[in-house]
This record gives sequence, structure tokens and C-alpha cells, in this order.
Amino acid sequence: MKKNIYQKKNKNYLKKKIQNKEYFKKISNYLKKYKKKLDIIDVGCASGDFLKNISKRKNFNLTGIDFSKEAILLARKKVPSANFFLKDIKKINLKKKYDVCTCLGTLSIFDNKFNIINKLINITKAKGELIFFDPVNEYNINVLMRYQNNLKKDKKWLSAYNIFSKEYWVSTIKKNRKVKNISFSKFKIPFPIKRNLKDPMRSWTFKIKNENQITAGTGQLLNFYIIKIKLK
Repeated sequence: MKKNIYQKKNKNYLKKKIQNKEYFKKISNYLKKYKKKLDIIDVGCASGDFLKNISKRKNFNLTGIDFSKEAILLARKKVPSANFFLKDIKKINLKKKYDVCTCLGTLSIFDNKFNIINKLINITKAKGELIFFDPVNEYNINVLMRYQNNLKKDKKWLSAYNIFSKEYWVSTIKKNRKVKNISFSKFKIPFPIKRNLKDPMRSWTFKIKNENQITAGTGQLLNFYIIKIKLK
């Protein structure tokens, strides 16, 4: 198995235009249940689009973390009311703890995502909540993926869409004594996404039984879930 290497600069996340993705909307609607003041941290925030989408809520004190300097500079412009820090998710160690920790579409590039989740649990308050958006294998098989993009000059083998089964998620997460419960909600994209021939690693959809099935250039069928972990 080649070393876990992921793309250091992704132009898809350095767009000035604010994106309101469908899973942003679902998670934002879910967070409306919280009426009290909350400290929320988005880990792997990229250019701050999710935080921008929830920034109108006056009871939310927002923080974002990303390892890309370019993304953080853009995020500060999009959401000037939030705090942003340049940090590596693998080495995250904060003194402050947060009521809600989100990590959306980031974890699947890592082989050791559960080590990272334990770090995120450590920065979340007791009785707090963690929310992830990640592909989950509906069969009890774990997959570590490496790909080589032959359309680019750089022929490095990169990692993406590392997928673990729901059973493995549950058994691994529940080893952490701070965890109260974990739940899964399958994400269904309500509209089709066209294939980008210039960037085969950008996901697109095709129809299966009148539903939009997400796939990517790795040839995988990607079943994304919103995963919620509540702490004791």
C-alpha cells in the first residue's frame, strides 16, 4: 500500500463564489434546533462556505480550521465574523472546547480517520455533538483507495474516498468512553450532477432506480451519510 498522500491544493475549494451545497442545507436546518449560544467549529473548513451558510444565526460563535493558507485567507473574507486558524487536522490540539464540531467531506482522504475523530472528540464539550459528512460502505467491508490521475503531469498516487463500513464506524467509535451514541442518515442528492471531463475526481451522478447515484473517477459508488456522534 502506497503512503497516504492527498492533494495539497485543490482549486475546487478556492472559489470566491459562495456554495450552498445540499448537505450544508440539511446540516444547517438540523442546527436550527439549538436556541442557546453555541461555539461551533468546522474542521477542514476550506474557504468557509459552510460557516457562511450558518453565519446569520446570532447565537452561533463560529470557528474554522484548515491547513491551506489560501483557503483560510478566502474564508476570512467570506465570513469576517468567524475566527479562522491555519492548522493541520492530523495535529489538532486546542485548549478551547466546542459545543458542536463539524467535519464535512474531509475525512475520506485519510487512512486513519478514526484517530482524527478521537482528536475531534477531545475538542468537543461534554454532551456536545460531532457531525460528519462522509461516504459509508453499506457492506461490511473497509476500502483504502489510491488513484493516479493520468490527465495531469504529476503522476503521484493520491488517496481519496477511503470508505469504512457502518458496522466498523459503530464498533470503533464506541470504544471511546466519551461517546453516548452514533447515528447515520443517508444523503440523497435531489438533482443530477454532470460529469466534469477535465476533472474526473469531481463526483457526478447517474440514475439507478430513479435515484441519483454519486460516483467519481475511481469507479466507486459513493453512498454519503450525515453521521452524528453525541457525547456523554
